[in-house]
Amino acid sequence: STRAVGRVVALLTEEAVSAQTVSRLTRDLDQAVAQFHQAPLTDDWQSLFLDGVSLRVRRPSGRKRVQLLVAYGLGTRQLLAFVRSRSESQGAWEGLLPDLYRRGLEGHQLQLIVTDGCAGLAAALQTVYPRVDHQRCWVQAPEPVEPATGSRSGQGRYPGDLPSHEPVRGRRPCGGLRPPMASCVPPTGETA
Repeated sequence: STRAVGRVVALLTEEAVSAQTVSRLTRDLDQAVAQFHQAPLTDDWQSLFLDGVSLRVRRPSGRKRVQLLVAYGLGTRQLLAFVRSRSESQGAWEGLLPDLYRRGLEGHQLQLIVTDGCAGLAAALQTVYPRVDHQRCWVQAPEPVEPATGSRSGQGRYPGDLPSHEPVRGRRPCGGLRPPMASCVPPTGETA
């Protein structure tokens, strides 16, 4: 409601605001979000991070979880797209990925897409970016596991060293002691 938004703005600015000011702020924010969703994207990204994010939102009926699907360009860590969704299904991701493509991210320079291992996302990637290597993010992987026994172990291996976390379609593992994902993606501000 206008009154509730007015209270929040008053907390931030330490001044009371009129209903007209709240309406103008809301309209300006809506326009900024619409411009973000329509802005053209460059096709020079070499790696992306795609994930589903769950946020707690306060509603008049109580707190509620809201699911967002997000796409980040890695290197400069830029948010490229987001969409509200009910799930991380293949169909949901097929709503976001073609939008990236339509806005200009055709994938000519794209070398790696990092995800959390969601099966729906992996399937959707094959419809839009089938030639791009796909790797599971080692940070979101389960605890280190001994490959032979499947038992948990607190020592020894990075999750990225396990076969289930190696890149799809034979991308060669990156060297050093760092997990593969950390070695493949250039640090912020650098390009490969």
